[in-house]
Amino acid sequence: MNQLLKTIDVTRGRPEHFSVLEAIDANVHIVGVSSDLFFTAEENRETYKQLAQSSDRVRYGEVVSVHGHDAFLIEYEQ
Repeated sequence: MNQLLKTIDVTRGRPEHFSVLEAIDANVHIVGVSSDLFFTAEENRETYKQLAQSSDRVRYGEVVSVHGHDAFLIEYEQ
């Protein structure tokens, strides 16, 4: 399951890459966790930057925690 989650890429095999995401008619909120080693905050920030180039409906927030990937369960007030 972890491998599946880590390798999902909706742009794979599409020459237009991130332009495929322009069709999303929703607000997108990406949440990174500073100590997450599985989905790193750096990767999440890069995804945000790329998406934000084509949509003003993309936001990014980051939970600062030492608890890693599951920090959102502990640091829910952030």
